[in-house]
Amino acid sequence: MSLPLQGFTIVAIEQAVAAPLATRNLADLGARVIKVERIDGGDFARGYDHVVHGTGAHFVWLNRGKESIAVDLKSAEGVSIVRRLIDRADVFLQNLAPGAADRLGLGADELRSQRPELITGLVLVGPFVRNPSTGAVQRLMLRAAMARPWAAMSWKAYLPKLYAGQRPADFAIYRNEVVAALRRPGYAKAFSLTTRTDHGAAEAELSKVSTPAMIVMGTRDPDFPDPQAEADWIAAALKAEVLMVPDAGHYPQSQRADVVTPAIVRFLAQVNPRA
Repeated sequence: MSLPLQGFTIVAIEQAVAAPLATRNLADLGARVIKVERIDGGDFARGYDHVVHGTGAHFVWLNRGKESIAVDLKSAEGVSIVRRLIDRADVFLQNLAPGAADRLGLGADELRSQRPELITGLVLVGPFVRNPSTGAVQRLMLRAAMARPWAAMSWKAYLPKLYAGQRPADFAIYRNEVVAALRRPGYAKAFSLTTRTDHGAAEAELSKVSTPAMIVMGTRDPDFPDPQAEADWIAAALKAEVLMVPDAGHYPQSQRADVVTPAIVRFLAQVNPRA
């Protein structure tokens, strides 16, 4: 029996958790997923531990059923390789820092102008598309909490809040792996930079989005004072549909895959005639 996404090819520049989990679910449904990794060690989740033949268990769990290629995206040749892969793909997915894809010439606007059929829909999961209304004191406290030597313990305490509600069965293992990673040289510093991202650039681009979109938000997401209101605001800006996932925090795709995966597959069927 054929799987629902058999025949689809997905190119993903991804690392860590969110994007790899999304593409793993798509691979489980039959899609061919080509994972693009860094040349200097690949997806840093490979190094969370070394229990699966020298590779991190979390990486193996998130990336089963995929193909992988290491590409130097800092070189013109590397970007050209990825562009050729995208030219033959049905879906391009990335979880780079805001603006990074644009700087590489792989942003949505440029790809859409060259291959308008490539971008048929957007799924935003727990998205930050505008800067939160936090004060200077709160921002300073966050930076202090994410600095060494407190970063690992701060994240260990906060991670359960991000997974408010139903948690994956292996949450305790994952939590320990994340804490161990943040204790490695350079990891905490790199991660702390993600807490300083300016989302103003994303907000400025919302009015340019014309493709169908879906907003996926956990009803208990602690990153927003009112998750429903934030999802509704984004949906109004994008003319998107909203999926509020019950009993889920900031990672509904892993907390309630039973709800999120069928919804995304249904959305894909609506926006892509091949689905």
